[in-house]
Amino acid sequence: MNLHAVVLAPWRACRPAMRWMALVMATLFLLGAIAVAIFSRAPDEWLISIVIISFGEGFLWAFIFSTMALLAVDAHQMRLPGVERSIALALLLYGLLTVMLPAGLFGLYSGHMLVSATLLALSGLCGLLFALLPRFLSALMGFMPMTLQALPMSFHLAGPSHPGFIHWAIPATLAMLLIALFCWRRLLRAINPYEAGLSAPMVLQFRNPTSRGGCNAWNGFAGGGVDNARQIRNRPDWMQPQADLRGCGPGHAVHSLRIALGGMFVPLTPIGRLRQLAFVLVPSLLFIVLMSLSNVHEHVIRTWMTVWHDIGLLMLTWIGAFGSVVLTISLLAPLQQRWQKVNAELPLLALLPGLHDARRVKRDLLRAILLLPLCVQIGLMLVVLALASGRHLSMASTVLLLLSQLGNIGFMFAFALSTVGGRPLPHWGTGLLAAFGYALVSVSIFLPTFSNTVAFVLGDFWLALLAAAWAALIVMLLWLSLRGWRGLQQRPHPFLPN
Repeated sequence: MNLHAVVLAPWRACRPAMRWMALVMATLFLLGAIAVAIFSRAPDEWLISIVIISFGEGFLWAFIFSTMALLAVDAHQMRLPGVERSIALALLLYGLLTVMLPAGLFGLYSGHMLVSATLLALSGLCGLLFALLPRFLSALMGFMPMTLQALPMSFHLAGPSHPGFIHWAIPATLAMLLIALFCWRRLLRAINPYEAGLSAPMVLQFRNPTSRGGCNAWNGFAGGGVDNARQIRNRPDWMQPQADLRGCGPGHAVHSLRIALGGMFVPLTPIGRLRQLAFVLVPSLLFIVLMSLSNVHEHVIRTWMTVWHDIGLLMLTWIGAFGSVVLTISLLAPLQQRWQKVNAELPLLALLPGLHDARRVKRDLLRAILLLPLCVQIGLMLVVLALASGRHLSMASTVLLLLSQLGNIGFMFAFALSTVGGRPLPHWGTGLLAAFGYALVSVSIFLPTFSNTVAFVLGDFWLALLAAAWAALIVMLLWLSLRGWRGLQQRPHPFLPN
């Protein structure tokens, strides 16, 4: 057996952009765990560190190691048993490395090797099942921890710091392993393993890069690089967007361009818009209800209204802030897909009636791309600020939440301008900037939800470091926006592929 092929199997199966994204994210999680172990004075700092490492491991198994299933499917279809054996050994090798190596180090540090190994194994299997289960089940996995927390106290499972954790965690790990093996075998033995849909595994969304250069960072987050037209074809009929075609034509360039761009840019009918909002509001309300139930069980004597006020406002602030991240990614991913394609689809837009004036088209295109998302982002920002005021957050906490919102707006402008202006960053630059911005936005959202007195929790040094990081990000986004704007002005026409 070729050891070299075994070691390189997951890195050959995933796209280059995702490799770099995985390395960046794994480094961030590792640095976070080390920082907690060094600077934290909490009694269970080892548990906080291992939980951070577990999040990183779940990410790796969900988006990197799971892609070996795609390689296994190809090998099975081409009847290459040697490749399948290499992939099986690679799964075993990386499973041992990602579980036993950090568990051994934490065991030497804290003396909790078995708990650490079990927690890491659970996280890795959760990530793998996210990729191998059907898509509708993968979406429900995010509510599993909150559902367990919302159960009455008599049904609660022991946490990692409790002695009873091993009694249920090890059987759960074995059960998840059997389910993962069943899903893996089911994918390999399927009659048409490449057929995508709601019942197909999530891992199928991680194939088919949109250009010869592979997938960029935004595509890796939104749809895994699958072509937008392919995504639409894979949806069932009841999920197809209902476009509002009224008011389009040569005299309504912005409306017509939104229809031509497709995706989230398409103007929808009232029923279509309501259906789109339902996919956002229903999970959000379910999230708030489950978190409220968990606190009702913990504080039985408190009234429902008090719990709803405390937890509901906190979760709405959380969802409003992270909703901006999702909106930004949903905007940028299809936009970069369209301008990366080297085919006749994009230049054909220049032949639409009323789009002969290149200078006017540039202005109308920016309005079609940015106007509606900007209004939504501003609305989310106002909601977050109102909720922050309702929770009486300190000035520093409110400023951090405001920066997270403005950062998402800055990303939206910077990458949209650089894309249509023909001056996009290379894939590695997009990945690094996206990872840096995502980490900074996440920290700025996490801190106010944990404590109202951010300045007291961080201290002067870390607060100054956070401010310097935001200043650096703002400078980079301004530079990227100006670079894209100049490129757009110099372009003879905006409908030229990059």
